[in-house]
Amino acid sequence: MNGKSLRILIIAPYPVYPAWSGGKIRIVSLARALAGQGAKVTVLTPYYTRQRTAMPNNEPFQLRQFPYPFLMPALLTEKPFPYSYLSSFHPGLSMLIKHRFRHYDIIHIEQIQLAQLLSSMPKGIPIVHGSQNVEYDYVRYECRANWVWKIVRKRIRSLEARLICESDHTVAVSAGDRDRLAKLYGVSAEQISIIPNGIRKPKPLGSDCSALLQRLPAAHRFPLRTLFSGSDVEHNRIAVRFLIGKLAVQRPDLGIIIHGSCGKQFQGKAVPDNVIFDSLDSGFADHAVPGTIALHPIVSGGGTNLKLINYLSHGLPVISSQFGMRGFEEFADCIMVCEPEQIATVIGRVPLPPAPDPQRLERLTWDALAIDALFIYNKLINEMAKGHHNGVSI
Repeated sequence: MNGKSLRILIIAPYPVYPAWSGGKIRIVSLARALAGQGAKVTVLTPYYTRQRTAMPNNEPFQLRQFPYPFLMPALLTEKPFPYSYLSSFHPGLSMLIKHRFRHYDIIHIEQIQLAQLLSSMPKGIPIVHGSQNVEYDYVRYECRANWVWKIVRKRIRSLEARLICESDHTVAVSAGDRDRLAKLYGVSAEQISIIPNGIRKPKPLGSDCSALLQRLPAAHRFPLRTLFSGSDVEHNRIAVRFLIGKLAVQRPDLGIIIHGSCGKQFQGKAVPDNVIFDSLDSGFADHAVPGTIALHPIVSGGGTNLKLINYLSHGLPVISSQFGMRGFEEFADCIMVCEPEQIATVIGRVPLPPAPDPQRLERLTWDALAIDALFIYNKLINEMAKGHHNGVSI
């Protein structure tokens, strides 16, 4: 299967640039790879003032934005409500943008917030629901107070159920998510395909530390460093609190590098001397050098963690919690699996398994995953032509 002339509309519930968080990286990476296979891809997002300037000039897909004066998520997210709940309230949005849904062969709706758009979809075009996690479970983790969960859970479940049951097919990121969605919403697991989170082309561990040490001079003091990378979401912040409050104290000989926006809320506060913040809003290639151990002490969240497979694709040795392995259990032989409280006794004292051979990772490149997606899309189009719709098995 290829994407020649296939017209694909991907609708995202948030701006995708800057593409830092896992959800945005997945959308942008798949759009690029689908376009690389010959498809004509358009990504439709809410308007964001800096999105166009953050978008690379050479993107092979089109970006379209819909203007919508919607301030609730910016004002109230995590104060106290989760983003996916607040951003699901878009009165009149379907009427505003339904004209944009014409002239596509596939419409792919990411996550659950825009489930209301289903009522405005043109007939005869397959609708795919892109599930990045079981949102009902993920939002439960995001609610810091039980009274918040009591308010939001009915709406989240209703939106997710609608997309699962009314879309023609659902794409999940792991077998665990597929099975959980099927059980939660009473659908056949055959109506849900798996396209995992992916990577760029695997690369061997680098050997030159000069770029890292020049950018982060404090790293000079620590011949052995740990790296945690992530966006500013609650499951990553929980991990950062553990790294700063426990591991950094237990192991003052380690350089604890917190990379990305997950460290934003902790900068400027009192932290141990061996904690180094790297807020560079891009990948962590500079860190993929000898002396760096990637940490993945994730204990909550949903879907799969893009950072885990990317650590491996850069050749880094990895220590992960058991929970953090979900969706990537096949690489357990390449990862030291232990609970966060055991990390302090493991690092530098127990040999860590080497990263997997790059050939094992090839099927997880975005290019390979795009081919899988195109197979699903073409199968849906063929089934629709036969008069089949809603809950197509692949």
